[in-house]
Amino acid sequence: MENYVVLSDLHLGEEVNECTFADAVNIDRFAKELEQVGGVKQLVLLGDVLDLALSPISRVTSQLKNFLDQVHTIPEKIIYVPGNHDHHIWALHAEQKMVEMMRRGDICSSPDYINLEFIGADSFVSGYLPASSTDKLVVKYPIHEIRLSNGKRCLFHHGHQIYGVGVRLLSLKEALKEIPEEYRMRELELQNIGVYELLWFYLELSERMREQIEENWEEYGGFGAFSIVAKEMADKRIVSAGHEIYKFFSGKPKERGRTIAGNKNELKQYLEVLNKPIECLIYGHSHVPELIAGQDDDLPEIIGNCGSWLKGKRRHNTYIVINADSVVLKELGADIRDEDCIEWK
Repeated sequence: MENYVVLSDLHLGEEVNECTFADAVNIDRFAKELEQVGGVKQLVLLGDVLDLALSPISRVTSQLKNFLDQVHTIPEKIIYVPGNHDHHIWALHAEQKMVEMMRRGDICSSPDYINLEFIGADSFVSGYLPASSTDKLVVKYPIHEIRLSNGKRCLFHHGHQIYGVGVRLLSLKEALKEIPEEYRMRELELQNIGVYELLWFYLELSERMREQIEENWEEYGGFGAFSIVAKEMADKRIVSAGHEIYKFFSGKPKERGRTIAGNKNELKQYLEVLNKPIECLIYGHSHVPELIAGQDDDLPEIIGNCGSWLKGKRRHNTYIVINADSVVLKELGADIRDEDCIEWK
């Protein structure tokens, strides 16, 4: 049987006591579980695999190499779909194509941030694989789609375009309703690319900015990152009032990280913009591992969140296995719970 294994939010580069894949023992356990799954057609790395926002690049690349060394021989293909914390390296990848055209003297347009695929040796990740395995690798953004042998269509997306800072700034429906359908995903990316790059890369290159963002994040969530910028431009009393309003509607920091049910409206809006018929949607980003059967005609039959490989109060070390029989949420080293397995209708 063909199996598709999906995991997100590895955040490679984080400290050993935070990122569980910084521990070689966990990587070894995961590789062994992959082998037990068997017939892994694709290993889908669904965003925030590299933490370019909060981690030294030397530690990021070292941990990436350790991870790929252990797992690259098992799947037939490795699909990498960047998220917000590794968005910057995707943007560089796309812009490099434009630079190459300019060097050749070709007529070129603006960088294409959503329709490119980097296959094999063309990908930035290829240098961390043996030459014999580079042809396994595909890097693409912002979505990956598969069709199972039972005809079910599955879509994978990191989740940062579904909710989070970008969606707080821009209502998907309102921002995109007048745009022709074929340009909506491109427009969604371009309207939010500055947010991804500013908050999850450029600001945090500054040690002091990184400290301030971490402090504000603990107290105010995503709004705290914006407050760092706002304080330079607005009266602090306005910013402080904004903090209080945000806290009132978002709850205490320990409650952050919405469930699938709590994210239902944004999921519907995103799928409306995407306008693709699918039976399964898998995303990550919120670090809340979960699997549910769709309970709404406007939502797919099965929706799953991969969870995270960062230690936290909730379950972690989680991933999803999809095949023609079922979709299963698994936790490294743990038995599968009844509610974590949904069979196809």
